[in-house]
Amino acid sequence: MRAAIYNGQKSIDLTELPAPAAGDSDIVVKNIYASICGTDVAVYMHGPETGHRVTPGGEFGHEMVSEVVQVGKDVQDIKIGDRVYPYPRLAKGDPGRAGTVGGFSEYVLIPDARLNCQVYPVSEKISDREAALIEPFTVGCRAARRAEPKAGENAIVFGAGTIGIAAAIALKYFGCGRVMICDTSDFRLEKAAALGFEVCNNGNEDLKEAASSFFGEAPGLAGLTADVDI
Repeated sequence: MRAAIYNGQKSIDLTELPAPAAGDSDIVVKNIYASICGTDVAVYMHGPETGHRVTPGGEFGHEMVSEVVQVGKDVQDIKIGDRVYPYPRLAKGDPGRAGTVGGFSEYVLIPDARLNCQVYPVSEKISDREAALIEPFTVGCRAARRAEPKAGENAIVFGAGTIGIAAAIALKYFGCGRVMICDTSDFRLEKAAALGFEVCNNGNEDLKEAASSFFGEAPGLAGLTADVDI
């Protein structure tokens, strides 16, 4: 099978490896799509010392959607043909290598596979390309949930990358009435605006003025300010 191996700063080999075989408690998945994480870019440009969980010599990539192609005889509730999201921290049984799961390989062995633990089922409502973004979406969703949003509250998200946009979507889903996304990249802000979000380039716009215009004003410690809860 083809596989991308991470060897360190600006060093990735696309090579051939033996295809994995499932043991009694394992499954093998075939990757359908993989997305490129900011972590992947960081360790490629700057090396593994950036603090990300990417192991030199390991099969690169961790944001993927996959199809089950082998199932061990002791595996429960998973069958050949299932479309799944492999959870990077547990897919290989080692949270320390969550960035080198094998998302850029053709096939991945998932040992001791359990449904809703190492892998999660993917709804038919989600396309393959969208499903490749499940991992970063979970990060943005968790951030939004930790803000404890309440129905009708207003929120600003700083950063219009994949995770920032995911957080904004989640805030709307959790009930926020209005959400603004800020960034210094017009390219990213165009993507956010196309999804229906109010946007502000806080690198060349007055954020307080833009936010006050969009959200209205409310009393703050230093006087009137934008009426923002989160």
